[in-house]
Amino acid sequence: MAGREGGDAFARPRILIAAGLLLAFLLGLAVQLPAANGDRFWVSDRQKYPLIAYNLVEHGAYYAKQDYGRRLERDEPIVPYALRAPGYPFFLAAVFAMSRHFDGVDPQCLITDRCPGATAVRRDVQRASAVVAALLVPATALLVGVAFGGWPAAVAACVLMLFSVPNNDQSRLAALFLLGHAGFGMLAYRAVGRRRFAFAAASGALLAALILTRAIFLYWLFALVVFGCVQLVMQLRTRGEVGVRTTGAITLVAILLVLPWMARNHAVGGRFAIADQRGSLLAIRAEYTEITWPELFGGFAYYLPRAPDAMRTMRRSLMRAVEPDVHGYERFNRNHWDGFYRRAKRQSGVVAARAREDPGWKSGIRGRHGRDVALDHSARDVILENWSKQIALSFVFGLRGSFVYIQQFDLTTYGSSIAAATRRLNGLAEWAVIFHVPAMIAAIAILATRRDWSRLYFFSPALFSFFIHAGTTHYLPRYSDPLTPIWIVGLVFTGGELIRAVRRARSESSPG
Repeated sequence: MAGREGGDAFARPRILIAAGLLLAFLLGLAVQLPAANGDRFWVSDRQKYPLIAYNLVEHGAYYAKQDYGRRLERDEPIVPYALRAPGYPFFLAAVFAMSRHFDGVDPQCLITDRCPGATAVRRDVQRASAVVAALLVPATALLVGVAFGGWPAAVAACVLMLFSVPNNDQSRLAALFLLGHAGFGMLAYRAVGRRRFAFAAASGALLAALILTRAIFLYWLFALVVFGCVQLVMQLRTRGEVGVRTTGAITLVAILLVLPWMARNHAVGGRFAIADQRGSLLAIRAEYTEITWPELFGGFAYYLPRAPDAMRTMRRSLMRAVEPDVHGYERFNRNHWDGFYRRAKRQSGVVAARAREDPGWKSGIRGRHGRDVALDHSARDVILENWSKQIALSFVFGLRGSFVYIQQFDLTTYGSSIAAATRRLNGLAEWAVIFHVPAMIAAIAILATRRDWSRLYFFSPALFSFFIHAGTTHYLPRYSDPLTPIWIVGLVFTGGELIRAVRRARSESSPG
């Protein structure tokens, strides 16, 4: 009897935790589903990704144009597509294949915003994306509850995550994969025996899914290889366990799962990569080399967040105070014809001018690949020649990428009181964004002083992503969307540590 009572007592908290996580998931759905209206795809490139998925379902081909069937009929050559990572297109294709509204849908209507003939299909995609978004809420809360502050802190993380979910479908997938990779990796370093390798295999598989969704995380895989080599040297010197097997298992599983896609891209495009547009992206960053020093300092004001309202007011004041001469802020505007971004995109800037002198610009493998390689080479040369500006730009773009955009919800379908509460919680999430990066850095510093290596691993991929984006790209805020759950974990953890430190200081200073 006593054993049964003890078992019941042990099971009761688990049941409560499971019920709480289920409630968090349902709340996530309740917030996300009202926005699933089918007007358009919630992704940065609403033309290419749906067409790739359409061709995957209809023709079994990874191809980004509408003319695949016509080319087959006419026996015309088809150039395989390799410019974008396959994770999100395969997610879309899975939803299309399961949608009862997909049969007979017109591909042009599919990629045209608000085209009524494809509304039901797009709504099915948005509902599937809402499920992914809703899963982020209990997953974040679970990690906080288990490893970063306990269950009261998990409630705070749940509320913040509920109103901080990325509005971009691809980013939601990447966020779920990144959170899973980091979480299972942390558990792998903590566990022993077979559980360690089970967690490591799960972490590696999710890392592979992350790389295939966001190609830049391929470089995190290279960092893991280097880290594993360092661990191996340490282990050989000290003859102690330092986690080299765990790192090796995570890395090996990820490599084995991404290699086939990289081999495919090498076969069709000549580049052993996840996505064949590195040169185009690096060219945008290099184009900012033309920035003047007054413009560069003005960038710190220009890229401050525009929400909440108090930050928008401060941003305007600072922009007026440090407005650069000659160009002002017009070249920061992505839509301005002579802005840095537009010049890179229409290939009229300094990088493209150099790239045209490269023989690969016209005679490269399959045309597009050679042009991207030429841009890659010229962009690297421009960056190296202007290294001092590029280092300074890393801080500017790091600031830019620190502030993700918060999705706005107005849940009037649930009543005016719920809508009002939603707006207040949206405001709380907007304020939290400002402290995401400082809190993560503080969390890493706290854990480093404690030599808590397993929990440090949890933050490592997000920290790596932040620095590689700041150092090599123009760092649009949406590039940080997948980091949001990890940032929220860091925010809640650091906040809890600060509260405990204040309480200790008060107790030590109180008399008696």
